[in-house]
Amino acid sequence: VVNNVGRSASLFFVKNIFSLLMSLFAMFYVLTYPLQPAQISLISMFTIGIPGFLLALEPNNDRLQGKFMRGVLVRAFPGGITDYLAVAALVICGSVFGIKSTDIATSSTLLLSVVGFMIMVRISKPMTKFKMAILLGNIVGLLVAGYFFHSLFQMSKMSDICVLLTLVFAFACESMMRYQSLFIDWLDRKTKDCKLKKL
Repeated sequence: VVNNVGRSASLFFVKNIFSLLMSLFAMFYVLTYPLQPAQISLISMFTIGIPGFLLALEPNNDRLQGKFMRGVLVRAFPGGITDYLAVAALVICGSVFGIKSTDIATSSTLLLSVVGFMIMVRISKPMTKFKMAILLGNIVGLLVAGYFFHSLFQMSKMSDICVLLTLVFAFACESMMRYQSLFIDWLDRKTKDCKLKKL
């Protein structure tokens, strides 16, 4: 139960880290927060709420290792920081190229969804058929909800340049996420080794 709760908690912490950093960014640069509440609900439903609930149902007989909060934060920080950097860069590019705020909001929603699914893959390792079904089901659910209920979730048709920026940042997010994960994992091992040496 503790292992599953820790894994699901990582999904929720990603959103909290991103929201805190993005709020500070918006206040510092006197900008409107780039996402609408309905869009946040769409992301939360398919990258946090539903997968977090379903992943918690999987039987887990692994032994408890390390500290609970430390493990949660190690898994959550790369995703939260990647979310922030991607959306902040998109907002800056939007102001430079004169892209409409509705386009930026829709693009941000798509980028956060991509990063959310990458985090789901990271915390689901080793991948099983059950986890793969959860991942694919939520991807399909998000696409269907975003397409058929676009007015409800305030998803607008993006301009060509905004689509291009979204694709570029989506590919960049994969590299950012991977290298941040490697760095944080390395930092985590180093701090553990230092504590062992002191003992």
